[in-house]
Amino acid sequence: MMGKYSALWTAGMPLRKFLILGERSMWMWIVWPAFLVAAILEMLVFAVLDPQMLTIFGSRVEWSREAIYTITFFIFWIMMMASSTLTVLLSRSSAQINHLASPKRFTHQNTRLEH
Repeated sequence: MMGKYSALWTAGMPLRKFLILGERSMWMWIVWPAFLVAAILEMLVFAVLDPQMLTIFGSRVEWSREAIYTITFFIFWIMMMASSTLTVLLSRSSAQINHLASPKRFTHQNTRLEH
């Protein structure tokens, strides 16, 4: 990435390394709880609201119920993933975020903690 966005690209490098190059199990710490909470939130919201009665800026939404359920589920899921990502990110030390020290991880080959 070159040009006017290059400073932004390099400024976010620790977060990108944490998210993209991080441990695979860390993704499950983010995605799975977010999925469960989004599903529960979806059920609670639409137990109270009728999707056919939704309005956006004063005009009624002309989508099918399934489309509204699907879109709102993905919105809830993305919001919950953002929350889980922030929680995981804030639980790490600054050295781990900046890759000065690698986090301890469990290896399945020898079942011991590795530094």
